[in-house]
Amino acid sequence: MRRFRKNFVVVIVGISVLSFAACENSSTPVGTTPTPKQGVALVDKLSDDEEGVILEDGYLKLKPGYKFEEQKDGTVTVARMAGGGTVGSKKCECEDDLGNEGRGTCNFKKDDGGFGWCDSGTCNKSCVMWTRLPDGATSRILKY
Repeated sequence: MRRFRKNFVVVIVGISVLSFAACENSSTPVGTTPTPKQGVALVDKLSDDEEGVILEDGYLKLKPGYKFEEQKDGTVTVARMAGGGTVGSKKCECEDDLGNEGRGTCNFKKDDGGFGWCDSGTCNKSCVMWTRLPDGATSRILKY
């Protein structure tokens, strides 16, 4: 009987430890929203033709009624939520200080608050956000 109690206690303690570990693990947030990254503005203001986003204090932010849509080629389009339609696109590229192509990749990141920024990924230099308007005009707007 004494041996049974000892084994029983060991089993209960083991189950308690495993339950505690499972609870600790499940409290870790999954899919947390990343923190927007501030860039250095390369333009004083966005083009008057730029629709759906604003540039303020080194941050790119969606205007109400617009969304970012990720594309297979790595670009992100800015689209109207109501009625659809793409109004421009953004991409992030790895560049050196002279605007030459750097080694590695930069990735466009976004959060649930409507901010978009470039993440350095494997880039060995700076990441630069480019904008393309529907008429095809392109411009460097932010550097990270």
